[in-house]
Amino acid sequence: MDVCNSLDKRIILWDVNPNDWRCLPKKEIINRVVGRIKQGSIIDLHDYAEGIGENKELPGALETLIPFLRIKGYHFVTISELIK
Repeated sequence: MDVCNSLDKRIILWDVNPNDWRCLPKKEIINRVVGRIKQGSIIDLHDYAEGIGENKELPGALETLIPFLRIKGYHFVTISELIK
């Protein structure tokens, strides 16, 4: 924390972790995100995990999640926009 503060940097973490890096089924990734998301959430998703490889379930999950979340009133922004 001291180093980050001395460099005028912020530490950014997530609050929604669907554990998608475990290559869970698409439906489980979706349910974990939908069940935890709230205004201002940061979702931690992985298209690749060291030692595991490509997450083949994530693209299909995102094809469902993104339109669903938009319908629910969420929109996607950069971290810089979120912390303003």
